[in-house]
Amino acid sequence: MDKKYKKGFTLAEVLITLGIIGVVASLTLPAIVQKQQEKATVTALKKFYSMLSQAYIQAKLEYGTVDTWYETSMTQQERSKLVVEKLTKQIKTTKICEYNIGECFAEKHNYIDGRSPGTWNNTNKYSKFITADGMNVLVNGYTSTEMNGEIENLGFVYADVIVDINGYKKPNTLGKDMFSFVLTKDKVIPAGIQTHSITSTENKTRIAFPGDCNTTKCFGICESCTAWVIYNENMDYLHCDDLSWDGKTSCK
Repeated sequence: MDKKYKKGFTLAEVLITLGIIGVVASLTLPAIVQKQQEKATVTALKKFYSMLSQAYIQAKLEYGTVDTWYETSMTQQERSKLVVEKLTKQIKTTKICEYNIGECFAEKHNYIDGRSPGTWNNTNKYSKFITADGMNVLVNGYTSTEMNGEIENLGFVYADVIVDINGYKKPNTLGKDMFSFVLTKDKVIPAGIQTHSITSTENKTRIAFPGDCNTTKCFGICESCTAWVIYNENMDYLHCDDLSWDGKTSCK
């Protein structure tokens, strides 16, 4: 009688195949996870931008334009507190810390170019709050000198708003989970828009993006990635260094 044999894989072949799959997964999975995290960051930042803009519009309707909010005698601390009071009338919060040191914001923050950590939470100059969806927000009410617009090249600017979109969670890094906006008389502007320039430490005026959003060396504090994320809906500046508003807008 003829013997019939069933064909199949040997144990060694199965183990080799599984090993190859494991190697491929280990190489591709981190990139996939990172890309998904970046998409989530884009969504969260755009949500905050919309929320902040709407709150600012309502605050102007109720209290007048921001150029009328400050009194000449006000300190930076008082200006910061005032802006937070007006904005949080329209934004749902779980906590308002005003200018309490060590509360409502990360203890330290980093720059995407790897420079040593800094902190905004060891001074009482800024006011802070936490949104209902867990974003930590810091407001710096500009002084009369800072409002002159020479540094930002955006006209008169009245306050700086920093958001950490995932709260206290790491990386607490500008350009990764922390982003900057400025308040002008008319609207909220994301830092790093095409017309935004910054005077560097060498007293050279340069376009904010990509110079101040660079993983190798920012000429500022790496806070000019915000507009890129919102308008181009990617964080590809983390992966390639040849992006520009007038040219390449993704690494692909």
